[in-house]
Amino acid sequence: MDSIIGIVFKGIGMVFLVAFVVILLQIFIPFAAEREFAIANTPYKDKALKDGGLTSLEITELKNKLSAMDGIEDLTVNISLRNTRKYQEDIVYTVTAKYRYSTLVSIFTRKMEEVTLTYKRQFPNKKVLN
Repeated sequence: MDSIIGIVFKGIGMVFLVAFVVILLQIFIPFAAEREFAIANTPYKDKALKDGGLTSLEITELKNKLSAMDGIEDLTVNISLRNTRKYQEDIVYTVTAKYRYSTLVSIFTRKMEEVTLTYKRQFPNKKVLN
């Protein structure tokens, strides 16, 4: 049978363990959001690389997909349109957004944090235009 002091120390240890796990999770929230942002952009970047840019319909589709993500605000998309770049001319693919999330400041207080997510790629056009 544990003594009262042993039980108290175990309880304090559990509180510190839970607090440590919560802090770790909050540290990794922006990294997870940036990874999710990059994963959402990758298929469109590959399509722009293959086709020499994106159509305005595909750009609108990308904007809708990214806007549907939780916490995404102020989305800015700058992507070269298809058939506007000559062979070996750079295709610009830049997408930026602000990501807002809530963090724990103290036991009963939360605060909104804001991080700017940027997905920027630049690559030469491989498609030959007639």
